[in-house]
Amino acid sequence: MRVIPRFFIVIWVVSVAYGGRSPALGADARLTVAADGKSPYTIVVSDGAHAGRIGQASALLREVIDEVAGVKLPVVKESRFRGGAPAIYLGKTRAASRAGLPVDTVKGFACLNRVVGRDIFLVGADGSAADRDGLLAKYPGVTKAVTTFLEDQAGVRFLLPGKFGRHVPKLEALRVDADMDVTASPAFDYVTGRSAREPAYNAANNYFGNQVVHSYGGHSYYSAVPEKKFGKSNPDYFALIGGIRTPKGNHLCISNSRVQELMLLEMERQLDKGYRWVELAQTDGYQECDCAECRAIHPDRGERLWIVHRKLAEEMKKRRPDKKVMIISYGPTSAPPQSFESFPDNVVIQLCNYSEASFRAWAPFNVAKTVYIYNWLAPARIAPRYAVDQIRRFAANGVRGIYICGGLSNFGAWGLDGPSYYAFGKAIGDPSREARDLTEQYIRAAFGEAASPMRAFYRAMHKRSEVYALIDRQRGYSFAPDAGDFVCHFFSPKALGDMIAGLERALSIAEDEKVKARLALVEAEFKLLRARAVVYHMYRAYRLAPSWETLGLLEKSVRDYKETTAWLMPGGKVRTIAGLRPPYSGRPPLAGGAPFSWDFALLREKRVLPGVGMKRAEVRGAGDFRLDGRLDEAWWADAPFHELSEIGMGRLETPSRFKVAYDAEHFYVGFEAELPSADALDSIKAVGRDGQGWKQENLEIVVDPFGERRRYCHFMLNPAPDSIFDRRFGYEDDPLHPLYGKFDRDWNGEWDYATVIDRENRHWTAEVRIPFRTLGAEPPKPGAMWTLNVGRTQFFPGEEHPRYSLWSPNLEARSFHDISTFGEITFK
Repeated sequence: MRVIPRFFIVIWVVSVAYGGRSPALGADARLTVAADGKSPYTIVVSDGAHAGRIGQASALLREVIDEVAGVKLPVVKESRFRGGAPAIYLGKTRAASRAGLPVDTVKGFACLNRVVGRDIFLVGADGSAADRDGLLAKYPGVTKAVTTFLEDQAGVRFLLPGKFGRHVPKLEALRVDADMDVTASPAFDYVTGRSAREPAYNAANNYFGNQVVHSYGGHSYYSAVPEKKFGKSNPDYFALIGGIRTPKGNHLCISNSRVQELMLLEMERQLDKGYRWVELAQTDGYQECDCAECRAIHPDRGERLWIVHRKLAEEMKKRRPDKKVMIISYGPTSAPPQSFESFPDNVVIQLCNYSEASFRAWAPFNVAKTVYIYNWLAPARIAPRYAVDQIRRFAANGVRGIYICGGLSNFGAWGLDGPSYYAFGKAIGDPSREARDLTEQYIRAAFGEAASPMRAFYRAMHKRSEVYALIDRQRGYSFAPDAGDFVCHFFSPKALGDMIAGLERALSIAEDEKVKARLALVEAEFKLLRARAVVYHMYRAYRLAPSWETLGLLEKSVRDYKETTAWLMPGGKVRTIAGLRPPYSGRPPLAGGAPFSWDFALLREKRVLPGVGMKRAEVRGAGDFRLDGRLDEAWWADAPFHELSEIGMGRLETPSRFKVAYDAEHFYVGFEAELPSADALDSIKAVGRDGQGWKQENLEIVVDPFGERRRYCHFMLNPAPDSIFDRRFGYEDDPLHPLYGKFDRDWNGEWDYATVIDRENRHWTAEVRIPFRTLGAEPPKPGAMWTLNVGRTQFFPGEEHPRYSLWSPNLEARSFHDISTFGEITFK
């Protein structure tokens, strides 16, 4: 008899209609469904069911029974079933109603499995034949009924997506409890994100999707007021940033009444499709509108969003009184609102911060809650214990829905994270289940004869990552956001050694075809993880003891990593493993930055040990100065150029260089940059003062005029007129000041520049003139020392991320703003 989870709504039915247990069968009796290659049973499917749903469920049941007991049961529609023999009825059949089963109460993801006489009823929501495209057609309840039946009665385990992901025991006979009688409903309204795209796996492990809320993946502004549709025709719909209305980034002017109406219309469109809830969520990396009307809503940008979103929810209550608006708590709205104490009763809050402290902060607000979780944005970070503890916390705090950012298909490491996915899914069905037991169930079913060494493999892996359950009660990645820090901490040399020993032993003793395939998946993912880990460990060893010898060891580890990547991705496509998904779901987390980007041959050629020594430059006196961007004055010719390097010590395709000079009142920077083509800068546009110049090619200067590595000014310019950005950092010494330890973006320095684009010679030059008074510094005397860095950002067609070059490289943070890595300049 199946043990019913306490977190499910459970109804036990002892005797109904003509059924209940057959009087001829005892309490411990079992029905023989198949034995000796024969079966009296037929699979009978509901006539009125959605063809796709009922077809998936019946095909799954037929296929697995054949694998279990060697019998292929016939499948017929109920209207064509003649009766006279026992049947397995799927869906909301007429026979189930005649047997007295409460089929009308089985909705959503609920399922009801019951034996009546010799008939077996597997009832779940199966859509409708007439509802081909509606939301009801998407409910996988009938598939859940089938997977529950196969797990309980045949010992099947749905471990991974793919045919080889199912553990199907070979039985002499398939027998079913004669008193099987289970009705269950899930504890959550939805669990969604990108799924495994396999109905059986998703249903068995409670990744059951979403028919409740229309979700935009966390950001509805893009759909409500799309940049592509309104960017040119209605610039007033978009945020005023740096004095310019810009549609870039799709940030909106939320005080605009037409923008608010477009948001309402988009919500109405989705609710009218049948959804009960609709998400309302600002853009990612939200930037507020700086117009007077938006500022008048509230001084704080987070409160502005809360006030406007609450207003929209109030209006939706009038327009669609039976529907709900799910407002995201994210970024500037991470904390609950301070400007009001309640929401209308049609509001649901979607939490992206789901710590205990966050739940306590939201407790005074009488709102339903859902969560947007970040567990699997990177592989091998979540242990089963963390996953189960997380579900328990959600259940204890009344969470009604779960959105998995990235899902299980985009970044899934099914080999390494298989036990965690399994434990998480099973805990969704029953939060009282123990992570240890679920992990053991997974390992036994997945690896059979190789279970013992694989138990050691996962124990070594989870022993360290389990601290997430103690350290990080909010998300699965915030404790160690840097990949190198995470890998070195959680995959120590000893842990890697223990994992290698367990996996090698498992590979040597595996005989079953499915077990071998699962081990091959684990091996492929672990090879890449191990190769990355060795690089990160060697990198830290090099940083502690930089020498040509340790650089050579680091170079070998990077070469091994690249060879492993080539093995994993022959021809640029991730290798396949028969019967299973490809490793890392086809998207391996390839490493970049230092030291993976280092050009070791170039470093040896130039005799450069990265990180050893400090960049230094002399600042010479300037003569008569003309601000024209040309660097053609005679005294510029006497000043040496200083070359920029790729920020992570890689090879540059288009070099850049600069010079520095000074006179009694000004500090000067002369800059020259090569271009990949004559038209490389044709798309550059002026962005005005403090516009978004960082989204196109730019020159950045960060200068500390005191040499203290504590405060500095930041100047950015584009190769276009009227296109600058500036701010300063560290100029507030009072710890209670709001700008203490932060950038002062409202600061505007007095400085100027000029640029020249030389298409024929494919380069551009710039001259920058900064008064000492702008820096808050006295004119330097000979021998004075400042710290400085100069950087360039380039955007290449077809590349998702920009390329960065920097004078004094920042090997760890890959940032222009790591003040500890600024070079030194001395005035002559």
